[in-house]
Amino acid sequence: MTDPKTSEETPDLLNILVQNKVISQAQAQLVKTDIEVTGMLTEDILLARRWVKPETLFELAPWLKSETERAVKAEHDPREYKDNLRKYRELTNEILGEALEE
Repeated sequence: MTDPKTSEETPDLLNILVQNKVISQAQAQLVKTDIEVTGMLTEDILLARRWVKPETLFELAPWLKSETERAVKAEHDPREYKDNLRKYRELTNEILGEALEE
């Protein structure tokens, strides 16, 4: 259920946070359990539980900031929006067309 890339980075991130006394070992273990149960990303769990501020997370794990910036840029790509809107309209027309035929 977890992403292999995330699984590889998870112990490193959690170890960094424990070594810097940002979270406890017990909290790190709970995050690992949450990952297994929910499939959420480590950083999302930490932020959702409010155990770590985003600034602290990006300071101790700078690679997360670059990943976040890439994701934000991808979210705002107008071409992707237009493609998704076109697909949405096609699916809606297909669904409504089937509903009208019945």
